[in-house]
Amino acid sequence: MGRKAKNLIEEVADWNNLVAAHKLCRRGKSRNREVLEFESDLWASLGAIQNELLWGMYEIGDYRHFLVYDPKRREISAAPYRDRVVMQAICRVCEPIWTNALIPDTFACVRGRGVYQAISRLQGWMRYYRRRGETAYALHIDVAGFFRSIPHSVAKRVIRRRIACPLTLKVLDNIIESMHSGEPGIGIATGNLPSQWVGNLTLNEVDQAAKRKGQIAHYMRYMDDIIILSADKEQLRQWQRAIEMELHKLGLRAGKVNIREAEGVTYVGYLIWSFSACVKGQTRRRIRRRMRGLQSSLAKGHISKARARDTLQSWRAHLIKGECRGFWRKRVAEWELEAEKSEHKIRTTASGAARARESS
Repeated sequence: MGRKAKNLIEEVADWNNLVAAHKLCRRGKSRNREVLEFESDLWASLGAIQNELLWGMYEIGDYRHFLVYDPKRREISAAPYRDRVVMQAICRVCEPIWTNALIPDTFACVRGRGVYQAISRLQGWMRYYRRRGETAYALHIDVAGFFRSIPHSVAKRVIRRRIACPLTLKVLDNIIESMHSGEPGIGIATGNLPSQWVGNLTLNEVDQAAKRKGQIAHYMRYMDDIIILSADKEQLRQWQRAIEMELHKLGLRAGKVNIREAEGVTYVGYLIWSFSACVKGQTRRRIRRRMRGLQSSLAKGHISKARARDTLQSWRAHLIKGECRGFWRKRVAEWELEAEKSEHKIRTTASGAARARESS
């Protein structure tokens, strides 16, 4: 298990750490009303947080709930801004501790282990079977209603495996208990940074069992999506039953489960082959809808040109990495045409208004 970290609250409440956490939280939200109110007396705001943490008086505020449909209906719970600063401060200190607890083939929340690294790792395994002249099969398992199904008792247990600071644990317990899915003691908030880590650490119990007890070589996980490769279908079925048992021990259950040939397998939003990967059609359609929404927001002045450019650049990188250059060029052409129409409409409206003033 390793040594447990003690006396972390002083690092969490350190002034420089709180300032850095605030700067991270305000990125892209500097004009947000909550952020402006927090910054109107920044030193008092951060000082209050610091005192509450050090004296064990911190209590999380009320969440704001909203629905997103991207790609499926989900309820997101957003904590007040000051609470997001506290969460960021905790994760800045605890992230290295939690990262060391994870297996190398976990690819969510961990610095340097994102979607592209997961794809590269999976392709390496696919090529391994090709070199051996074997047909690889992929077992894909996800967890049904993951965040809203995590028992609070399990969440508290997994964070105590590496942390023994009473005041830090009190804050984390407060965050865990601040949300439930309708049944008391079940479910954590979707959208919180600590929730992402709690989810990761919860399924780390399954990872450790798969690697240590099951001796599964080609096993990886991206948040609640588990994928295992093997040339033996029957072996995959045995591993499936073992993983479902481990999930049951945590109060969770498997959702979608399938076994199929490991070429053109769908994972982390891509269709993946041994030597290539393509963004899923569903993702491309979603980006196209978002581009139209972004165009509308830009025309109405709801966002700046710089922010729109940054958003477009992130989509461009995602699509080009997924070998969708043609799709991207076509969407950019549509974007430029719509921008030209919007500018023409604005100019026409402005000139019409000017003529009306002159005639009056």
